[in-house]
Amino acid sequence: TNWLTPWWEEFVYLRGRTPVSLYSNVFALDKKTSPTTDPCLRGGGALHQAMKFRDLIVSEALTPDVIGGVVPLCSRQYGYVFNVCRHPGKDTDVRVRADLSKKQDGLEACSTIVCYQDQWFFVPLRNEDGSIMTPEQIAGSLAKVRSVVNNMKPSDRQPPISTCTTMDRTEWSRIFEALKARSNRNEENIRLITNSALVTTMDDTPAQDMSQSGQLYMFGDGHSRWFDKSLTLIINGDGRIGWNLEHSVSDAPVPARMIDYVFENEQPATAAEGISSSNPALQPRLLVWDMDDKITKGVDSGVKQAAAEMNKLHLHIEQTAWGKGLIKKLKISPDAFIQMAMQVAWTRTRGGHPNTYESALLRYFAEGRTETIRSCTPQASLFASAMADGESKQDCKKLLQEAAKTHSKNSREAMVGRGADRHLFGLMIQSRLNGGQVPEMFQTEAYQQGFELSTSQTACRLSMAGGFGPTSFSGYGVSYFVQEEGITFTITSFKGGADPEAKAFYNAIWQAMQDMKDMLQG
Repeated sequence: TNWLTPWWEEFVYLRGRTPVSLYSNVFALDKKTSPTTDPCLRGGGALHQAMKFRDLIVSEALTPDVIGGVVPLCSRQYGYVFNVCRHPGKDTDVRVRADLSKKQDGLEACSTIVCYQDQWFFVPLRNEDGSIMTPEQIAGSLAKVRSVVNNMKPSDRQPPISTCTTMDRTEWSRIFEALKARSNRNEENIRLITNSALVTTMDDTPAQDMSQSGQLYMFGDGHSRWFDKSLTLIINGDGRIGWNLEHSVSDAPVPARMIDYVFENEQPATAAEGISSSNPALQPRLLVWDMDDKITKGVDSGVKQAAAEMNKLHLHIEQTAWGKGLIKKLKISPDAFIQMAMQVAWTRTRGGHPNTYESALLRYFAEGRTETIRSCTPQASLFASAMADGESKQDCKKLLQEAAKTHSKNSREAMVGRGADRHLFGLMIQSRLNGGQVPEMFQTEAYQQGFELSTSQTACRLSMAGGFGPTSFSGYGVSYFVQEEGITFTITSFKGGADPEAKAFYNAIWQAMQDMKDMLQG
């Protein structure tokens, strides 16, 4: 077993008290073109393929990810993509996973919980004979949900309970416990949400560009997401789709493979046929909540907090005019090139050098999660300063080559367990668990300093972009998808925090990339 991962997941994720919506969850956009503009038809095809991927996991037929065509990676995280939900606790959250053994892989585990206009429905995805429902059957269920809600009397509408998942975790835990204690029906609703394969949100809010899509898939209106759920499919009114992912269960490359599978194989439903079976258990069913004053006040507070949270971020998504195809011709690692461009952008716009995090996978090891690549090395700082100071192209080129070489070496070492951060983290946690004095090193400003620049490259072939929130109030969260024809950056920053804000920082990165290209070609 892995000695580090249980501590990492508990102390970094589950003990965190900040809202998961902005400070933990990640999102992914649609592919470039949608096969239909009808949300029910698109949703039927996407959910059908998601369930097929889930069946590969449950039956253990999913082949492992392989590096270089030779070395397999640990597949443990795939077991947490579906049928998992995070439950809030006073001090520590817990993850609850449905029993996916063959005897228990029944109606609840093969369902989705659908949200439309804050109304939540239990929607089965498997027929009585055990087969996955067809895209047409699922599309019919989605259409039925929309019809029921659009014809619902105001007095029958349910409160937006899910807005509480945007709250401080301890505050949400009090409402969560009150919900369960209020009635068996509430407890059953929570069980259905927890055991379902995934959540599906039908959101009619339009998005005009990738940045607006990112805001929609990251947070939406704050009401229509159960942010604690491991996987959420979001369907726009124009047939576009996106994803929201709870981060404690897996790292981005794992759900990225599922997303690519759905995009590569989906065939939208040809019609919304619905379910012919007379069995009422296979029909969509509204989740009705029993309320009291304490729960109602909590939900009202959640609505206000969600409105405040969704206005905290700048989010900008843009693709560069060229990508790794050109960068490789410059005889430099694309990842090192991009990381050095970010260092130059920071130094030019803000001065100094940012404490920088880049994630490296540890899945060469059983149950491995991530290690830190510290991109702001002495070599990177020298190069960024030289570029900012306008030193000669010859000198800058030499410094870039040294910085890129160092970065690539550090990246390789991090992936094979030779990084420093996770070992130090383990020592710090062990010292705390021993109950003695925490070593002085872990109390220093240098060790406790947060990451002003939190970055991650995501290997998703078909999604246009994805991202996450910044980990520092004055810093940036930077996700980048590296493709032959362009690099798609998703940059987030807190309003009133980072200066310049997200879009301006992207412009600085793109300018740095162009200057570095010209320098290497000269």
